[in-house]
Amino acid sequence: MNWLKRSLIAVYVIAILFLAKLVFSMAFNEYIVDRYKKGDYSVNATLLTYLNWPEPEVALYNNAQLYYRRCQYPEAIESYQQALDLNLAEGKDCDTRIGLALSMIMNLGDDYALIENIDNSIQVLEQARDILLANGCATDEDDGHHEEAQTLKNEIDKLIEELKQQQQEQQNQDQNQDQNQDQNQDQNQDQNQDQNQDQDQNQDQQQSQEDQKEQQLKDQLQENQGEAYQQRQQEQQQVDEWENEGGGGGSYGKIW
Repeated sequence: MNWLKRSLIAVYVIAILFLAKLVFSMAFNEYIVDRYKKGDYSVNATLLTYLNWPEPEVALYNNAQLYYRRCQYPEAIESYQQALDLNLAEGKDCDTRIGLALSMIMNLGDDYALIENIDNSIQVLEQARDILLANGCATDEDDGHHEEAQTLKNEIDKLIEELKQQQQEQQNQDQNQDQNQDQNQDQNQDQNQDQNQDQDQNQDQQQSQEDQKEQQLKDQLQENQGEAYQQRQQEQQQVDEWENEGGGGGSYGKIW
């Protein structure tokens, strides 16, 4: 009988500890949600990843949201990805994919549209796009089952197209510059053969023309980069407004 009593006591203790852990997890998560709604993103939900073992995706997603609000985009990306690795319900899966895609976009930085960064920016944007297309959250036919995911995917498509267009314009400018330089070199050779007496004067004129064209190309490039930066700022403002409204009135932008 003594062993039976000891066994029952052990079962009771385990049950009490389990209930205490469950109550604490629920209470702490409610505290995090309350602080988040009040605009306080300083709280850390990492503790719940160890305590909330029945629903670890809740802690991972909430922590990712907090990281995102604090502009800690690499950490947000990692937490969103860890949440996606779990078996998420349809709605939570799409919410998590939206958060991951947004974090990847924001992690590009304000210089994402500079010529030297465009290739990488397009690659990241296409990866973010693929994340939204997974599981039908968004589709190329514009009939994804998650409205916010579909809207974000369409915005990413526009941004990719703008970057590719800017890249093509720069390539055309570089090509025109090379052609102009070749033409100028040919002209210089002909003039040197026919008019040796005017060689110095012609070279100075050609050099001046090349300098003017080069300066025009530089000015155009700076103008394009300035326009791209302004576009980025407008897009950032739109993303912030869209997210602050709860993802267009949907489920994203909140925590679980």
